[in-house]
Amino acid sequence: MSKAAVRSVVGLGLILGHITAFLLIFYRLDSYTPSLESKLGLVLSIAPITGAFALAATRHIISSQSKSTEKGRYDPFFSFLAITLPLGFVSLIILELSLYPNGISKSLESLRLSLGIMETGVGLVVGAFVGELFGVQIQSIKEEIVGQSQSKPPIA
Repeated sequence: MSKAAVRSVVGLGLILGHITAFLLIFYRLDSYTPSLESKLGLVLSIAPITGAFALAATRHIISSQSKSTEKGRYDPFFSFLAITLPLGFVSLIILELSLYPNGISKSLESLRLSLGIMETGVGLVVGAFVGELFGVQIQSIKEEIVGQSQSKPPIA
């Protein structure tokens, strides 16, 4: 097995394992950890190290695309991540809204917190892939949004 293939498989395992762990905390452990605060504490306990490795793997998979995109194709691992990660986070948001108040969130405050976490995930994932997929850097999008909001007159 090539070095690149081993890296991609390990990276994919770290990323999918990270997501699976979060899903287990919020859905499988729901009866054991009924408060959102306890769930967030568990997420924060596994997020830093696993997140760093998952981010490194994602960056590697994205940076390895220059050879594939010259041929007009994406690497299978890149394709899988670029499709499943954003759609997975969006699906979680839809699921949480559909299940409320019987999902993760039992109150409007916990719903806001859980949606904020999920939306942060969407932002991180889309931010990682946006340059490769759409040919634009996330910083230029931020600058455009900030420029538009500053040029509009305040609403009276």
